[in-house]
Amino acid sequence: MRSLVHLMTLAVLVAPMPTILRADQQTIRINSSDGTVITMAQDVATVIVADPAVADVQILSDRTVFLFGKAPGATRLFVLNAEDEVIVNRRLVITPSLAQIDRTFSPSPPPAS
Repeated sequence: MRSLVHLMTLAVLVAPMPTILRADQQTIRINSSDGTVITMAQDVATVIVADPAVADVQILSDRTVFLFGKAPGATRLFVLNAEDEVIVNRRLVITPSLAQIDRTFSPSPPPAS
């Protein structure tokens, strides 16, 4: 029972919390194969990621979007309101996940003889 309480506490602590996009935040950083929920200051009508090979985006509600890092790289996130005015234009940087870095620098097994 005690371990169940610890597990539930850990789940609450590591659960993703929505990020409120600050006006001075010019770059959004996400690990590849990871995502984040972002809350906008205005209602969202359209979201665009300039390079869909690097990141994906989904509208979750009137003011909330989900960003997902697909592959390491950089692109731009554009968010438009119902009047097609750009309300967000941010650089989106997707960094390699720790698992990808670990695979890159792990020693390869010796070739079979």
